Amino acid sequence: MLPKREEQKTGVAAVMATVVAKKKRAVINPPGMSEDCLFLNVYVPGTLNATTAQRKLPVVVWIHGGGYSRGSASGISDIDFFDGNDLIKESPVGTPVIAVVIQYRLGLFGFLAGSEVGKEGMLNVGSLDQQAALRWVHEHIPKFGGDPGHVIVWGQSAGAGSSIQHMLGNGGNTEPKLLKSIISSSDFLPSQYLFDDPIPEVRVVPIPVVSPCATVGDKLSCLRSASVDLLAQINDNMTLSGFFGTFTFTPVIDGKFIMKRISQLLREGNFNGEVVFANSNSFEGIHFVNPAHPLPLNIYVKNLFPNIGDAEIRRAVEIYSSIRKDPGGNTTLTMTNQAVAVHGEAILICPTYWLLQAFNGKTYKAEFAIPPGDHIIDVPYYWPSQGDGPEYKNPEFDAAFSSSFLNFAVFQDPVGNGTPTWDRWSNGKNGMVEMLFNKTEDGQPVIRAVQTDEGLLERCRFWESVGHVTGQ
Repeated sequence: MLPKREEQKTGVAAVMATVVAKKKRAVINPPGMSEDCLFLNVYVPGTLNATTAQRKLPVVVWIHGGGYSRGSASGISDIDFFDGNDLIKESPVGTPVIAVVIQYRLGLFGFLAGSEVGKEGMLNVGSLDQQAALRWVHEHIPKFGGDPGHVIVWGQSAGAGSSIQHMLGNGGNTEPKLLKSIISSSDFLPSQYLFDDPIPEVRVVPIPVVSPCATVGDKLSCLRSASVDLLAQINDNMTLSGFFGTFTFTPVIDGKFIMKRISQLLREGNFNGEVVFANSNSFEGIHFVNPAHPLPLNIYVKNLFPNIGDAEIRRAVEIYSSIRKDPGGNTTLTMTNQAVAVHGEAILICPTYWLLQAFNGKTYKAEFAIPPGDHIIDVPYYWPSQGDGPEYKNPEFDAAFSSSFLNFAVFQDPVGNGTPTWDRWSNGKNGMVEMLFNKTEDGQPVIRAVQTDEGLLERCRFWESVGHVTGQ
């Protein structure tokens, strides 16, 4: 018997209990932070020879996640490692990829905003670090046997959000073209304000106060001369003091690289790439809500989106308080699970569907539903060198799920071993088809095409309609 997908869309109590019991696994330990981090790792197949080098191999560039505040080419925690050999091994037989794993500046170092930074410094330097890495790949990957015209940018969470930023970067007119297509795993799209909006300004104000720059006139110059250790401590303190599940330093609209809100850019349809493969997990929001301190949904929504108005809050409460724990049942979600659904859908799941709709007929969609289906749980399936590897160890499932990403990277089509016919996702009654990856209660793999839930799409339309106040 299959676990209920309807429950997995909204975060029921049983799943919440499972995830809370495993909460230690999701704790992200702050690593040593330094601005001297702009390195990348290039992994080349051992079978590369004069013949394969002449035909130039597809290239996969991996951008790590971590809320734009944590992570590295090594991973997010101290047991992780993004080993590019994993992707080479999962490549289609006879057509290996070259894997490139990049790093970029994070937190305060990479995404400090505000009017003073906009006037005297540079905004979104973490995103520009990523773009610089892509430019390096474009120029130098032929020396490794790679094809600069066949670069797939793949990211997870904030890395997935970053891949979309590069698809839309510079108004869709980045030159030279740095990517062919993107793979988006659990797209993370938090509020993205104008760089001089009151909210980024408020986030900048405490920094000089808690540093030696409190009494200095030119605070930005003073901060530039502060030690990296001090700035890293300030970064950690400010990140940890924010509303649970949110991140203090994230990309902003700078008018250059990020021209407008993401939902606006997607509707305008100017893209740097051609095709999209997107995966989302069933319970994306669980780790971002504190079950020990439940909040009424109206208060939770206001904390998550400070600029949202009373009318929009009332509508959100109406929508999410009407969701039932079981299809056709009378039991509504608990207060905590309503917040889980709001966070997971508004910030992680719905942006994926906005992307699919913008690339109508040029996308593939997967849903990872192996319980508990929470954020990040899919990563070890395509990066088996991560920690202890995947929890569900089944060769048939692994051959279908992990290889779908590399099949797409090589052929722009995820179909491979063990995967049924996989149609592109497109708007319309019969076109919204995605591949479900799950398992039965007795551990048998489930891989089948399903229709995207219309109730979910309706909720996503609501969040898109209020993007002007959520910053999305």
